[in-house]
Amino acid sequence: MERLRPFPFLLLGVAAAQAQTPPAANMSPDALFAGMVPRLELTISPENITKLAQNPRDFVTLTIKEAGGVTLEKCSVKLKGSAGSFRQITDDRPGFSLRTAKSKKGQEFRGLSKFQLNNCAQDGTMLLEMIAGEMARRAGVPASRCTHAYVVLNGKKLGTYVLKEGFNTEFLGYFFKDTKGHLYDGGFCRPVSLDLEVDQGDPDEKKRLTELVGAAKDGNPTMRRGRVERILDVDAYYRHLAVEQIFTHWDGYSFNTNNYRLYEDPLGGKFHFILHGMDQVFGDERWYVFRRPNADQFGLFHEHAQRERYRAQ
Repeated sequence: MERLRPFPFLLLGVAAAQAQTPPAANMSPDALFAGMVPRLELTISPENITKLAQNPRDFVTLTIKEAGGVTLEKCSVKLKGSAGSFRQITDDRPGFSLRTAKSKKGQEFRGLSKFQLNNCAQDGTMLLEMIAGEMARRAGVPASRCTHAYVVLNGKKLGTYVLKEGFNTEFLGYFFKDTKGHLYDGGFCRPVSLDLEVDQGDPDEKKRLTELVGAAKDGNPTMRRGRVERILDVDAYYRHLAVEQIFTHWDGYSFNTNNYRLYEDPLGGKFHFILHGMDQVFGDERWYVFRRPNADQFGLFHEHAQRERYRAQ
């Protein structure tokens, strides 16, 4: 009986194996928020670990490497978090605020030059900010995109984090045609005021912010409403408030003067609120969706017509 020759079958086996080889990972910016969970390896020198332990809010240099992807040198990192979520660099799961282009211009990670790694100390599901942000964006209310990342620091496995898009021109471009306006950080439980931290723009140029703060302080309700309308996009704020209500976002601007950004749109000349810090949403089953905001800084809800205007949004 003639022996079967193995060579043709080997060729068939190789062809089958090639056909089953998985495609290369999609490393595009959009895939970051809809594809595989990236593994990020952060390398911080012992000297810079010491600096972070002493001054956690000051940036130090690090290297970011994505497993199977790029290695980014001379990136910058500081610790993030506030009451309830802040962890020291020597703790098990510190939160990180990262910049890829602070020292090396034009350098990006998957289209991002600014992003956060949230430790989810107050969100055991690791889903709340992601879900709320997606709902807000679909409603036309500015909020960051989120995904997950598996984080390793100096060889130590920290585990799964929420990777959140940072607030900069890249982010603003999704919602505004002109991204060169002033961007302010609301800070911790602080109302809109002249001492807001400037994330973008000339920190010494505060003409429009001065107008907004002055309008809020006007003691004449009729005059105040007119002044506020000229400097704040009121309908956009009402949509922002409506989303905070639906999310039961008690730790946002409208109910705790916390977790917000404020953008001065040069095109329309008006301010817009941006959602932030939504890691404790959907938690109050007794919440009333038309609850009056604690931070009625602009006196909008004093008038019945304005309350009806809000309901219309």
